[in-house]
Amino acid sequence: MKKEGRKIKKLITKEYKEKHPKSLVLNERARKVLPGGGTRNVAFFKPYPFFAKVANKYNMFDVDGNKYYDCINNMTSLLHGHAFPPIVEALQDQAKTGTVHAAPMEIQVKLAEIITERVKSVDKIRFCNSGTEGTMFALRGSRVATGKDKIIKFDGGYHGSHDYVEMNVLPDYESDSPVQPFPEMGFPEALKENIIAVPVEDIEYLKDVINKIPERLIEVGGRSYIPAEQIPAEFQLMISHLTYHMRTVVKNQQKNPMILQTKF
Repeated sequence: MKKEGRKIKKLITKEYKEKHPKSLVLNERARKVLPGGGTRNVAFFKPYPFFAKVANKYNMFDVDGNKYYDCINNMTSLLHGHAFPPIVEALQDQAKTGTVHAAPMEIQVKLAEIITERVKSVDKIRFCNSGTEGTMFALRGSRVATGKDKIIKFDGGYHGSHDYVEMNVLPDYESDSPVQPFPEMGFPEALKENIIAVPVEDIEYLKDVINKIPERLIEVGGRSYIPAEQIPAEFQLMISHLTYHMRTVVKNQQKNPMILQTKF
């Protein structure tokens, strides 16, 4: 089976390279001036990523002329698709008044008011440049609010690329419970004792971990590379139940990315 799988992989790779020669040239150029050839790790895949050229609505074209139906929409941030005319017009109007002011603007307040009005669970909002920055602020706020420092993180959960979340980013499909800690390269040794990786769906293991460190736990949760539909709703409800009577923050990114459900 493994031999057949390797054969199929070679055929797919060969076909990919034949369809993306210009992207290969750009990738080789990029690797000389950009670490790994890019600025966003999640966009990388072997043998090399295709380089996008233009996109409109749900269509995307790369530098080799290949057409794609974009179902990712920049990790869902492009709710209206690419180059949505009203958004393009708004960006052009804003550019005329300046792009970076290093000072508050009324437009920030207006957007925050719209979001807090529409999403009842959001009382206040902090705008961030990326998900990495967002989770970094969320964890710091959680430490301040709870006075605790330990985090339970599900195996295979991705929360960006800052130190506190670069543990067990990819799921371990080979070992049984307990999940073995697997930090990314450059992960600080000093942080390892404050991050506990647990397997998804193993509620008994999760209970045991929570009961051992309730006085230091600040957060449970996160988005997983395991599809949400494969994670039983009962498991997610049980997490809320377990943490309800603890000063613990539960981060739910399955339905409401970057929204914190605080349980005090």
